[in-house]
Parts: sequence; C-alpha cells; structure tokens
Amino acid sequence: MVHGAAREPEIDSLIRFLQLAGAKIRRIGQSVCVEGVDTLQGVEYRVIPDRIEAATYLSAAAATGGEISLRGVMLPHLAAILPVLEEMGCQIQSAEDTVSLKAPKRLMPVQYLATAPYPAFPTDALAPIMVPALLADGTSRFEETVFDGRYYHVDQLLSMGAQIGLDGRRADVHGVKALKASALHCTDLRGGAALLTAALAAQGTSTLSRLEHLYRGYAQLLPTLRELGANVWLMTQDSVKSEDSCAYLARMDFDTVAEHAGRIAAI
Repeated sequence: MVHGAAREPEIDSLIRFLQLAGAKIRRIGQSVCVEGVDTLQGVEYRVIPDRIEAATYLSAAAATGGEISLRGVMLPHLAAILPVLEEMGCQIQSAEDTVSLKAPKRLMPVQYLATAPYPAFPTDALAPIMVPALLADGTSRFEETVFDGRYYHVDQLLSMGAQIGLDGRRADVHGVKALKASALHCTDLRGGAALLTAALAAQGTSTLSRLEHLYRGYAQLLPTLRELGANVWLMTQDSVKSEDSCAYLARMDFDTVAEHAGRIAAI
C-alpha cells in the first residue's frame, strides 16, 4: 500500500495502463494498493495529453499577445489553468477536446494564485504562467505551496527588466511595459519554459542555453513553434559536439501570431 500518493491525472492514467497490462493495482482514496503478479501482458494504450505542455503554449500566446488553438486536450485537466488566463483578460473558447485563446492588447494582473495538488493549480505551470503577468497592468501575487526552489529562473527574468519581489514562497510580479533581450540559461524544466516564453515576448534577440532541460519535457518543441509562426533554426558552436543539446542555436520570431513578438537565440 502506497499512502499519500499523488492525485494528478497522470498517476491515474498509469494505474489504468498497468491494470490493462494485468497488474493488480487500484487507488483507494489517497492511497494506492498494489498486489504482486507473476507476469504482465502487452497492451495498446494511448497516453493522456500533457496538461503542462498545453499550459505552457497557452501562456506563451498570452505573453506574446497572440492567438492559439490546441486540439486533443482534456479540458477537465485544464480546469484550474484556464480561469487564470481569463482573469488576465484572455478570451478562452473550449469545446470537447479543443481550447482556443486570444490575448488582449494589454493583460490584467492575477490577484492571487497558489499552487496545490490536483485538481488545484499545478506547481509545474507556475513558472510559465508568471511570464504573461510580467507584462500585465498591475501586480500579480503567486504562492508556491508544493515544492521549494521554484523561483530559480527569477534572477534571469530580472535581467530582462522584470520587476519581481520574492518573500519565501511568495512572488509579487509587478507588470512592466516591455521586456528586453538578455543572455539566459535554463535552470530547470519549467523555469526554462518560462525563460523561453519571456524571450519570445521580449524586445530584441536573447540567447538561451542548456536546452536539455526543455527537451526533457517538451516533444518537438521547435517544430511546434515553427507551426505557430516562429522563424526557428539551430546552429552548433565549433567547440562543442553537434549532438550536445547545449550547442544548439535558435532564433524565434512570432510576428505572424503576436503583436509585440521578440526574438530568441538558444546556444
């Protein structure tokens, strides 16, 4: 028996997969009961859509003043995320497995947002959702209640002209008129996603290194950005092997989908 098991939908999806494969496993409240079996069988199973990936792309569209439509999402999994974007002034339309977002010319602040276990606002979406708040008219307050060390990316956002005050697990984000380009590096998966989003929304060309963090959590990231209108390419430094993800160089231009797009280079 596993007590205090995570309640996120990914855990329940894993349980369903294992059950189909012949495992004796079931959830009982906040616990998971597992009985040993001799063998497991092969099974076809479709992995559920990534709600944090969806939240990141929605945040990027909001931060760049753009529009985006996501297909194949599970709307109940985004129930805590979409109202926050609506509070910021984004127009949200959803039906069945599709959600569309249209950003306003100027975003509104988030009065107060605290992370918590599912079905509350997910901790993994905190860093990306902070970025549109950087460009809102007013002050947004965020509080991280699940993990420590969720604000490693803040110092780099400050280098872009962001105004953020930290007090333990709380972050007060004071909106500014614009962000400026800067040399950045991914500190972690979600912090890196936030820096990528900020660079897309910033004025000028930014550099972003340590891309292995992003590649760990976002499949086909750069091709997807190209489909959204980004002008992206990769280059390698002579001093680093081409297969090293830290060596990639990318430029992104969201002019076709955003009103005040920035450019980003990743090395």
